[in-house]
Amino acid sequence: MQEIISDAIEQLLAHCCTPNHVRRIERGEGGTKERAALWGALQESGFTDALVAEAMGGAGLSLSDVYPIAFVAGRHALPLPLIQTILVRGIMSETNAELPEGSITIAGDVAVTPDGTIISNYVPFGEVADWVLVDFGDRAQLLPATGAQRHIAGGCGSVNARMRWAKQPISGNELPGSNWRAYGACLISAMLAGSMARILQMTIGYANDRVQFGRPIAKLQIIQQQISVMAEQVFAARMSAQIGFSADGISPKLMAAAVAKQRTSEVVGTVSSIAHSVHGAMGFTEEYDLQLFTRRMHEWRLAYGTEVYWSKVVGRELLATGASRTLDFVRRSLAG
Repeated sequence: MQEIISDAIEQLLAHCCTPNHVRRIERGEGGTKERAALWGALQESGFTDALVAEAMGGAGLSLSDVYPIAFVAGRHALPLPLIQTILVRGIMSETNAELPEGSITIAGDVAVTPDGTIISNYVPFGEVADWVLVDFGDRAQLLPATGAQRHIAGGCGSVNARMRWAKQPISGNELPGSNWRAYGACLISAMLAGSMARILQMTIGYANDRVQFGRPIAKLQIIQQQISVMAEQVFAARMSAQIGFSADGISPKLMAAAVAKQRTSEVVGTVSSIAHSVHGAMGFTEEYDLQLFTRRMHEWRLAYGTEVYWSKVVGRELLATGASRTLDFVRRSLAG
């Protein structure tokens, strides 16, 4: 199943989400038309309902089945919250809630002021999403992005936003309280893994093509050693992201999500620095595609908690279980 889904989403994004498409959406060129066209293609494909129950017209897949969608989205630097929409729609279908039209993202930390204003300082894809799922702890609510004041929360080309909903009666679907931070972290970990895989591919290709002193730089031992380190970290990140998606149902498990986000975030600096080191000055130019992926990797590292945050989550859980051996904890938490 995963191979079929991977091939399908790869073919779609290779056509509809080229680096030029990504740049145009980042720059806001063509207004919302470019973004709407891409989202329309994703919606028409049926991927947005991959986790929706069959009784409600969806595919009824499990979380592990849709891992390739998140991975390939990262490989293509998809500037829209596809996998977030898939998960939220799937969970909403379990509660028989009305499924909204448009893309959905998940807010990071949320604060509510005494006058009722809702503030989230870091919303991944907040600039381009139609809806934002806001977690209040005991409940979550889907709020319209158009009802918020939005300010870009990243650097050049970022689609993340700081969002603020002024005190007002806001109608929106309510969902039971869940660990939405862990859910978001799990999804982002797979996108990180996909971006890293793309960067590794680009780096190997560049090293083979770039000739210095009469031979490709890939023949130099120092370059081979750097790329070997990079490949090791990329595949470790990929495996950890797959662990994050290893659930029987559609909701990520806390410890699996924690390990996935911790490991993928931890290697962002190593992978991106080696990629730029091998590429040299070329890799830093706006015209070259490498920066489309390394920028996102650094932003996604911050989303829903860095490796430091998730290391503490795993550590506290290990101490709380009283496991005599770390291996026992890993087996019970990740393989059980």
